[in-house]
Amino acid sequence: MNDLQRAATRARPALAVLTAELGEPSPDAARALVILGQMLDDIEAGRHPLDRPDDWPLRDHWPGRPHWDRWRWAIKALADACGATAHCSPKYQYMRVDVRQARSDALTVALDDIGCLIELASDRERGAMTVADLIEQLRELPPDLPVMLPCEAGIDHARAVRVADVARHRRDWTWTPVGQYRETPHEDTVGPPIRAAIIDLEPTGTIDGLIGLFAGRATPALTIDDMNEIAAAGWAGELESVRLSGDPLRSLAGVDEIINRGDHKAFTGLLHAIIEQPGGPVADRVRVLYERAQHRAADPEFAAWPQYQAAYWLAVAMGQFRQ
Repeated sequence: MNDLQRAATRARPALAVLTAELGEPSPDAARALVILGQMLDDIEAGRHPLDRPDDWPLRDHWPGRPHWDRWRWAIKALADACGATAHCSPKYQYMRVDVRQARSDALTVALDDIGCLIELASDRERGAMTVADLIEQLRELPPDLPVMLPCEAGIDHARAVRVADVARHRRDWTWTPVGQYRETPHEDTVGPPIRAAIIDLEPTGTIDGLIGLFAGRATPALTIDDMNEIAAAGWAGELESVRLSGDPLRSLAGVDEIINRGDHKAFTGLLHAIIEQPGGPVADRVRVLYERAQHRAADPEFAAWPQYQAAYWLAVAMGQFRQ
């Protein structure tokens, strides 16, 4: 049994709870229950939900992602019927679903189980490369090119191969998860650039924010009062806190979790780490995440954008002081 099937075993009774609690649902809630029931039927029959033809008429958020808009509408309709709110956003290769407190604990747990199912169903590792795919693409490249990989904690599927100019970073990142090279142009590189084949984690073929940071981006001027206002914006109930395990500052995913769904103490610790080492790995991870999240700045559901800005601008400002 895979993760999606395990999630389906929890989502089926959750769907029953929602059906019973809602009684006579509104037309929207009834339609949402049917959509989720079809998803469960597909999984239980050994089919992936993404294989079902997507005839949803309102694919205005993510037209390139089959069923995402359908499932987004369904979870939001059910959350609304339960007195809750649901926030959906792209995260890496899947749709992230965050459900806020419903009018009862039973409904909250049920919505969380449905949200987990949608997250797992939203990406069937599409674009993941096989060995045959990798060999075919590498055959097209000059045989003497060095091969490089994005560096951070954890592992994931390779999704693309491309060629780029890279140069060594001025700092030595040996024995850390941070890569020694940055894609040029980059203000902190030394020595001449070299051409390299990059096996990438992103299907778009870009590595913006994964192994390097681009120079020359305009940074708005901030006052201390601006920084304090931005840093506090998300911690007045706008963001959902989670329990962080281990040392989240040691990985890109951990820092991302602090910015997205940490608490005031965790976010303050992140800012202190940036202040203490503005050229260190934590500040570098913040810059990577900011570059990765910039395209979502105008999304009204992206509640954590002020925290990305605050952490990034602090890293930039502190980096301008002489050591």
